[in-house]
Amino acid sequence: MPSETTGATGLAGRYAAALFELAEEGKQLDAVAKDLASLRAMIDSSDDLRRTILSPVVSREDHAKAMTVLAGQAGMS
Repeated sequence: MPSETTGATGLAGRYAAALFELAEEGKQLDAVAKDLASLRAMIDSSDDLRRTILSPVVSREDHAKAMTVLAGQAGMS
């Protein structure tokens, strides 16, 4: 039986691969890398954001809405 960590890593890997493929197809690798670095910095600097992202009581839909707003306000592509 696989561990939850292995499953999460597998899922994260699939999302990362998909993001890379889309960025490469759109010739946006540098922009995506910059956006991911900005997102990491925001998460690292905000306890509230980190708690929200990790909260099991916040639905995936609400996570998606919040991240969409955050990315838009940060000017991410």
